[in-house]
Amino acid sequence: MKKAHFTSIIILNLIVAIKTGHCQNAGKIEISDLMIAKVSKQAYISLGSSKSKIIEAFGKPLLIKKSYFVKFDFRGEMIDYKDAQFYFVHNSLEAFEIKDNQFTIKIKGKSDSAVVGSFLNGFIKTTPRDSFTNITLQHGGVYYDEVLGFTFDDKHKISNIICGPD
Repeated sequence: MKKAHFTSIIILNLIVAIKTGHCQNAGKIEISDLMIAKVSKQAYISLGSSKSKIIEAFGKPLLIKKSYFVKFDFRGEMIDYKDAQFYFVHNSLEAFEIKDNQFTIKIKGKSDSAVVGSFLNGFIKTTPRDSFTNITLQHGGVYYDEVLGFTFDDKHKISNIICGPD
């Protein structure tokens, strides 16, 4: 099965989980407080970061390509770091998908982080009861049309981190 097709199936399953209620909403965070880092480096980026800032923080990607992203319903560019993809519209990071433990997600001002292959621990105050947990992102206290989502394996460890339009 092709990687793109497999990814589409994962995204479709996440959408079905959200729409059918087989997921848990774990609250809200301010979009500007969401930070992404490569585990081996301490340089953080956030949604809205430019392509050059991502490359500076994470190093040379495997691939940069222009495309229409069906799963996020927009045209833009993708920077691919094998098991982590970052999606840009007009040179601004709008979405990402992380499938390995080379990247970590943090919330500004908190010490806990979320990494694929680990438990959520104190990152958010929830215990995964379903296969998908999402956090609503807000901007200035106003709902933002994006969610940060986590899928879990059968041991309740994070298997995928995705951020994109709701």
